[in-house]
Amino acid sequence: MHKAFKKTQMYAIVDERETDKLVINNAALDKLEYTELYYSVMQLPDSYRTVFNLAAIEGLEHKEIAAILGITESSSRSNLCRAKKILQDIITVNGKRNEKDNSK
Repeated sequence: MHKAFKKTQMYAIVDERETDKLVINNAALDKLEYTELYYSVMQLPDSYRTVFNLAAIEGLEHKEIAAILGITESSSRSNLCRAKKILQDIITVNGKRNEKDNSK
C-alpha cells in the first residue's frame, strides 16, 4: 500500500495505550522523516505489515481485517499489537542512532 501517512497519525498509532500499553520516545518520533517511517513499516513481517496498513492507514476495524485476510479478530489484534511493538523498537533504536551521529 502506498498511502502516505503523517507523523501525527503514526504517533497516535504507536501510542495507543488502551490496546497495548506502548509508549514511544517522542523526541525520536519528532525527528523522523516520512522516508524513515516508510522504511520502518516496510521492515515489519508481511503479516504484521498487512494488518498494520489495514488498521492504521486504511482505518479498518479488526472484524473487517479478519474477514479480508481470513484470520480471527484476535489474530488481527495480536498482529497489530506486535507490529506496533516492533515499530516502537525500530523508531527508538533509529532515534538513538541518530542522536549518536549528531553528537559526533
